[in-house]
Amino acid sequence: MSDYFLEEVLIEILSRLPVKSLLRFTCVSKKWRSLITSPSFINTHLNKSTNNTHTHLLLLRYTCFNPTQEHYSLRFDNKTFNHYAQFTSPFKTLFYFRVVGTCNGLVCLSDDLFGDKQNIILGNPMIRRYLALPKPSLSLDSCSPYMSVLGFGFDLLTNDYKVVWISHFERRKNAIPLPKVEVYALKNGSWKALTCGVPSYNMVEYFWQHVFLNGFAHWIAYKRVGDGKFYNVILSFGLGDELFYEIELPETVAPTFPLQLGVHLVETMIVVSFIDNSANRECVSIWVMKDYGDVESWTKQYNVDFHGGLTLVFGFRESGELLMGTRGGDMVSA
Repeated sequence: MSDYFLEEVLIEILSRLPVKSLLRFTCVSKKWRSLITSPSFINTHLNKSTNNTHTHLLLLRYTCFNPTQEHYSLRFDNKTFNHYAQFTSPFKTLFYFRVVGTCNGLVCLSDDLFGDKQNIILGNPMIRRYLALPKPSLSLDSCSPYMSVLGFGFDLLTNDYKVVWISHFERRKNAIPLPKVEVYALKNGSWKALTCGVPSYNMVEYFWQHVFLNGFAHWIAYKRVGDGKFYNVILSFGLGDELFYEIELPETVAPTFPLQLGVHLVETMIVVSFIDNSANRECVSIWVMKDYGDVESWTKQYNVDFHGGLTLVFGFRESGELLMGTRGGDMVSA
């Protein structure tokens, strides 16, 4: 029957359907599968979906042991938090995968508990398509211990998805070497090393966070400026020009311990959370950069008092509520 429809008409019909239906329709024929899984159709379907205010979803990951198995769940970001879809990673790991980021329906995953065990995955879980990236060449050539962080997003200049890999190698004689940086472009299918303009900042191992906005990847980065003292900034990387930039933080949070800070995204604004657990008090302060790139626009929005062992701020719900993790393994919102 589909042979009687022009392809433009068929795309218009299919792009209005939910993902669950599209998954079933990939079994109709090779033609339908090729169409539905094509990048152009995925972008068309995504654009229609994002215009629907009722499709805001949260991606959750949880791990089952014996055997180790990664499970993911998409849930509606509403009062009932009801289930939308679930899927299981087809890749095995000794530890667990971190969700590096999501962009246009693609998910970037990494099992980066230890640098030399790192596997990086790009995939669209809703259509069950995944790609295991080759390992960065620097990680293969080095015999030194290292830790690394990742960024993921879309380069509008080349119309391509990119992954940036930043590796901090072992300190020697109290000197902190410049990190090594490589960029993976999906179209080329290979890594490229950057040899200039690499900043001398460190990032928090194991607990790093990343957000993508306006063509830039963003992390909390720090320098040691004395005995037990730090200076923090937001370090950004342009996926188009492949250059690093620094965004200063508010004076209140810039000298704090890096593990107390997190970078997040609310709509089109960069947000920084600061967990203050001093003086037998646990409080989360929320700072918003109202005009992107303008450090004068940093504004403290509010404080959230919390008791019960707060460990991490995950991010924000569509309603503006905070999503946080506790030492007991619970996820709470406030």
